[in-house]
Amino acid sequence: MKRLCIWGYALIFMLFQAATAWATNPGNKLVRGIINIPTSLIEIPHAYSRSKEVLSDFSRKHPEEFLTPTVNTPYQYLVRAPLTGITKMVCRLLAGCYDIVTFPFSMPRYYAPLYEPEFVFDTMPYAFKIYEQGLVYMNRGRYRAAAARFSEAIKVDPANGQAFYQRGRAYGLIDRYRESVDDLNTADSLGYHPELEHIASPDDD
Repeated sequence: MKRLCIWGYALIFMLFQAATAWATNPGNKLVRGIINIPTSLIEIPHAYSRSKEVLSDFSRKHPEEFLTPTVNTPYQYLVRAPLTGITKMVCRLLAGCYDIVTFPFSMPRYYAPLYEPEFVFDTMPYAFKIYEQGLVYMNRGRYRAAAARFSEAIKVDPANGQAFYQRGRAYGLIDRYRESVDDLNTADSLGYHPELEHIASPDDD
């Protein structure tokens, strides 16, 4: 039985790795649902892990307040962590069931996840994850694939100025100049100005 569980979670992990590289489509949604149902249990230990990080960070910054009622260890580990973990587990479980039942349909739009992050293992929002995949393709010189990824990110988050800017760059590199100019203008209208990213703010060390 133990060996079967190990193989089962190994299969789930491999499916997760494959799903993160797919485009938004019904197959991705179905696999996401299949993965999220059993892995929803991981939300509980994750909640304890996050509580430990919160306690460690707070005690380092405010050692004199560490034993106040809202941040002490018993409260975090006996009340807040289990309640948070169980809530997240139920939300992920229900989202997994929803994805399996409705996988042929684009609900939410463009097969985006009903619950964020997409998988319990993820540390970034779904739209940003697709955007990051586009940047990887850009760095590899696969500009058409990059443009497709940025398009998917834009479908999920139409106000993503960075995705418009990067898709504009990708279109320019494959000689789709009119679309490139349109995307760059859209990025500018959304307030994304890449040149400002290199200017240090007064708060920077």
